[in-house]
Amino acid sequence: MPGFARFHSFSKVPVVHIISDTKPADFETAILASGYGKFNLILYMVSVTAGWSSIFETTTMSYVFPAAECDLELSLSHKGWLNAITYAGMISSAFIWGYLSDTLGRKKLLVIGYLLDALLVTISAFSQNFYVLITTKFLGGLIINGPFAALTSYLSEFHCAKHRARVQMIVGFIFSIGNLLLPILALAIFPLQINLQLGDWVFHSWNVYLLICSLPPLISGVAFVFLPESPKFLMTAGKNDKALKIFRQVYRLNTGKLEETYPADLDT
Repeated sequence: MPGFARFHSFSKVPVVHIISDTKPADFETAILASGYGKFNLILYMVSVTAGWSSIFETTTMSYVFPAAECDLELSLSHKGWLNAITYAGMISSAFIWGYLSDTLGRKKLLVIGYLLDALLVTISAFSQNFYVLITTKFLGGLIINGPFAALTSYLSEFHCAKHRARVQMIVGFIFSIGNLLLPILALAIFPLQINLQLGDWVFHSWNVYLLICSLPPLISGVAFVFLPESPKFLMTAGKNDKALKIFRQVYRLNTGKLEETYPADLDT
């Protein structure tokens, strides 16, 4: 039947064979057959808060210092450490996250990573001294490096070669918007005279600022729970039955056609 495709996995490399007079094809044929439409738009929407999470984790301290300097009794040395410690966490965990992404899968890393980062940013928002704040910022840098790296792979693996370059452009645009949003939030929140007493905690405007910055990773972590695993990762892991199910779901969302009309089949 024309357009009918069959996938095989040899040595964990996803391969597609078209059952017709055409030559064998690879993963690109499968993702191309799933189309481009609503599902891709959903990915872009989720990527907004996901991209902002990385920017918020690494950049917020620069805006917090003027407001928190007196409350936390920050010296010049303290400020330097707080600016650098997030990047120290990211550098120390770079190799670990690459391995986990290829073994656990993209989705698990994105869900767990963003939810953990949201928790750490929330804890940092309740900081009452320098040592709690610097600890949470280091752990935040260590954690955010995982979903930051997995996000690009995840998005690319749901796009064919024709649209893959567009993904990088959109991610770069999202990051740029995140950099613009932080000073806008600072201008709106820091002038507020907030002195909220919660037990032993005193909540100031900079605490509220950090608490708001925990929302993007929280939203991202919850959103990725409802999104599928990368089909390319599943095929590489030999889980072709699950990959086929995802291809069909993406095809239905993008084209509006029945899943049964997806013109490809996988060896399961």
